[in-house]
Amino acid sequence: MLVSPTTLLVALRTITNLWRYEQQSRNAQQIADRASRLYDKLRLFVEDMAALGQNLDKSQVSYRQAMNKLASGRGNLIAQVEGFRSLGVEVKRTISTNVAEQALLSAEANDETGRLSQQPEAMQTDIPTSGEQPASADVGISNKL
Repeated sequence: MLVSPTTLLVALRTITNLWRYEQQSRNAQQIADRASRLYDKLRLFVEDMAALGQNLDKSQVSYRQAMNKLASGRGNLIAQVEGFRSLGVEVKRTISTNVAEQALLSAEANDETGRLSQQPEAMQTDIPTSGEQPASADVGISNKL
């Protein structure tokens, strides 16, 4: 390209603009590449967080099952070892009072429920339906209010 003194300034501005556009094009490509890598990293992070959440859920289920064996239901471990204390076994430090009380109450409630479900049907009392008078005079609640 031939340049004269009158077109030199225009040619230099054109070349400057072309270099600027080329640099912007390279920057745009770098931004697109970085955005793609960032997206992939975020996708992997989201997958890891989802897996972590599932593992936490599984851990929570396992924790609840272990705590149920330890402190709730008939024959729970805490109620059994507290039974040893009531028999006179000496211990250096006791289990937390709140946990022990809850375990004992849970064991007693389950024992009571088990006893009620094992009662023969003849021993269970009939509950009158609405409008009927109680079969026994000892019941003392009347339907007349």
